[in-house]
Amino acid sequence: MDTRVKLESYNVLIVGDIMLDRYLTGKVRRISPEAPVPILENIDIDIMPGGAANVALNIKTLGSVPILLSVVGDDDNGQKLINCIGENHISTDNIIRDKSRQTTVKTRIMSNGQHILRIDEEDTDIVNNSVKEKILRSFRQIIEGNKINAIILQDYDKGLLDKYIITHIIEKAKEKNIFVAVDPKFNDFFSYKDVDLFKPNLNEVSSALNNKITPVKSDLDKTAAILNSKLNFKHLYVTLGSKGIYYSNGKNKSKIIPTKLRTVVDVSGAGDVVLSVATLFFVAGYSPEEVAVYSNLAGGLACGKVGVATVKKDRLLEEIIKS
Repeated sequence: MDTRVKLESYNVLIVGDIMLDRYLTGKVRRISPEAPVPILENIDIDIMPGGAANVALNIKTLGSVPILLSVVGDDDNGQKLINCIGENHISTDNIIRDKSRQTTVKTRIMSNGQHILRIDEEDTDIVNNSVKEKILRSFRQIIEGNKINAIILQDYDKGLLDKYIITHIIEKAKEKNIFVAVDPKFNDFFSYKDVDLFKPNLNEVSSALNNKITPVKSDLDKTAAILNSKLNFKHLYVTLGSKGIYYSNGKNKSKIIPTKLRTVVDVSGAGDVVLSVATLFFVAGYSPEEVAVYSNLAGGLACGKVGVATVKKDRLLEEIIKS
C-alpha cells in the first residue's frame, strides 16, 4: 500500500436530508422523587449540523469543496441550521426553505459521555412536487455551472430523496461521467441503481432483504451477489460496526477490513465520515481495498469523539501513515 497518501481539492455535490443535532449535556447526581428517572443538572447545550450537512462538513475538513443541496422547514430551527452551516463556511445558497414542513431536530441528552435519551422532531413525508422541481432545477444548475467531481446521495428517510429524484440525479450524473456515492436508508433502498459506491450498514442490508445477515465473509459474499443483481453497483461497502467494513464488487472480489481497536465514545456521524472519505479517495484514484482501509480508519477516529464527528485531512493522513 502506498504511504505517500495525498488528496487534492475536489468539488463534491451532496444531496440529502439535513438536520439540526442538539446536545444537552449535564450531570446526573440523583433520581427524581416523582418517577424513577435521572435528574439532569448543570446543562450545556450545543448545536451542530447533522445528516447530509455533516457529510458536507467532512468534505470540507478533508480539504475539498462541498456544495450542499437540501431542504429545511421555514421555521426557527431551520434558520438555526442554516446559520450553523454558514458558520462552518459552507454555502447555504442551495438550501430550500419549505413552509409546509418542519426542520428535523435530533436532541440527544447525555451525561458522563453516555446517551440517556434522544428526542426526534421531524416531518418524514416526501416533499411536495413544487419543492421537488426546485431541487431538480437547482441540481441541474449546479452540475451545468460547476465542474463536479462526485455526487453523494445521503438518505435518512426524511422526505427529500424519493425514486423520482434519485433516478433523475443518477441518470444526469452518468451522462456527465460523475462519480456517484450513496448512503441509503430503508424506504428507497433499491432505487439506487448503477451507482459507483453503495454504502449501507449491516442493519439496512438485513432489513432490505428481510433476512438477518451475519458479519461473516461467506454470508456477506452471497448477500453482495444478490444486491448486485438488483442494483448493478461498481463497489459495495457494508459497514459492520466493531467488525469493520466489508468490500465487494458484487462478483469475484471481496474482503473484510477489520476495525482497529479503539474506545468507542459515540457512533453518531461515523457513517458520514466513512462515506466522505471513501468518495474522495475513490475520486483520487485509489484502489477499492485502499479506500476501504482508509475510510475504516476514519470511521474509527469519528467514534472516538462525542457528538456528530468530522475528521480533518491532516489527522487522517497521519493515522494512515502510522497504521
